Amino acid sequence: MNKRSPLGQQWWALGFSIPGCLILIEPLQRHASRTEITLSIAGCVVFVALFASVLRAWNRGRSGLWQTLSIMLLGGAFAPTNYTAWVFFSIAAAFTPWVAAGQVRQIVLMVAGVIAFAAVETWLLNLPRGFLGAVVVCSIPTVAIATLTLRRAIAVRDLARHNERDRIARDMHDILGHTLSVIILKTDLAARLAHQNPDRVVAELADVDRIARDTLEEVRQTLRGYRARSLEHEFKLAQSTLEIAGLTVATEFDPPELTAPQENVLCLALREAVTNVVRHAHAKTCRIAVIDRHGTCQLEIEDDGQASDEATGDRGIQSEGQGLRGMRERVEASGGTLVQRRDRGTRLTIRLPLIADAKATA
Repeated sequence: MNKRSPLGQQWWALGFSIPGCLILIEPLQRHASRTEITLSIAGCVVFVALFASVLRAWNRGRSGLWQTLSIMLLGGAFAPTNYTAWVFFSIAAAFTPWVAAGQVRQIVLMVAGVIAFAAVETWLLNLPRGFLGAVVVCSIPTVAIATLTLRRAIAVRDLARHNERDRIARDMHDILGHTLSVIILKTDLAARLAHQNPDRVVAELADVDRIARDTLEEVRQTLRGYRARSLEHEFKLAQSTLEIAGLTVATEFDPPELTAPQENVLCLALREAVTNVVRHAHAKTCRIAVIDRHGTCQLEIEDDGQASDEATGDRGIQSEGQGLRGMRERVEASGGTLVQRRDRGTRLTIRLPLIADAKATA
């Protein structure tokens, strides 16, 4: 959807130009001369071309002002000999919400201008009062409907933008939080081994370089709205991260068939949970498992550390920080549940319902 018109770029939007061809009816009914009928056909062709130009302008983010004015002037040119030209005035008025970008005051002034132009022409050319009445009666409700339609389109667009900002914020939090934790662990390890095992230091720094480059690519994919993840790869990365942090790790990996969006949700949840364990839990052991349990895919992360707040690191605080909140929103949006138990350590359990023919829907 472009920022001005809810009609979008579909070819069928030209179908809304059909009412403009009503100007052919009146000369045909009174058996007008061939010249007048030819001019009426030419007027219809010009109108359809202007209508298509309006759509093209909207799709390029422009207002379509000059095309709208041209349609109104076209109506003024046909009005003296063809009273059905009022339809051109009404269509020009209907376009004003998009020309004015939804600004109510500007819409009112532009519609008043269209009606005033029709009124002056009616008075100067002594046209039937029904001509002006048709312009007014058809323009006002049409403009009202068009304005409401545009406002709804703007609201949908703003909601989509808000949701996209939230998605990017959650993904950035998960990517950078986890990666920076791993980089800190590896650089600390390299510093401790600097005098004991130089070869190991080189290997760890090479790992840091690889992780940084991979993360840069993930950030680019996130901003493009697509991140391809393998749950198995993320699981192995989580195990490696915990081991580098000095924890004893127990693992179980036997997942059912999952769709790509489900894998993505679990990858992000696993990454965020492991980051919290490394940074806040002060644990010695951790168990991570991805298993098929009673028709659901269940992700479990359990540690023996002291429960802490993920935002401040203060142990004993049990508030829900941004990372866990984002994790919960993703899981619930996928139809799953997230349960966190804090007692002797922390146990996080995520359940996602299985989807039939997961491979086909992936």
